[in-house]
Amino acid sequence: MCIYSGVGVHHSVYALGSSGIGQFIVSVFILAVVIVLCYFTTRFIANYQKGIVGKGNIEILEAKSLGNNKYIEIVRIGEECFAIGVAKDNITFISKVDRDTLKIEQPQANKTKESFSQLLDKLKNGRLNNK
Repeated sequence: MCIYSGVGVHHSVYALGSSGIGQFIVSVFILAVVIVLCYFTTRFIANYQKGIVGKGNIEILEAKSLGNNKYIEIVRIGEECFAIGVAKDNITFISKVDRDTLKIEQPQANKTKESFSQLLDKLKNGRLNNK
């Protein structure tokens, strides 16, 4: 009886070793598939949201935080602009804003022409804020 249990343990160790490598390879493959699916799902959702947000007649031109969950926002609805107060549970109309008096800055696509390695070198040398 002892010989049989020893042989069984001996065979199970070999079986565990060979199937362990196989299980590892399958696990790595499944992990790679899950990561790829997450990547493409995230890109799809981002493009979908960008399409929804980019279309329409409502646009937030500017928002300024006043504290915890409190903002003043300038929104464009159609061709008119409004100042509103936004809190956690309500939105308050403040006033209509003349669009000609607003200073609307267009977002800059690339503010710096420096590469990441140059910025990293500046950060290492402690001169990031000193241009």
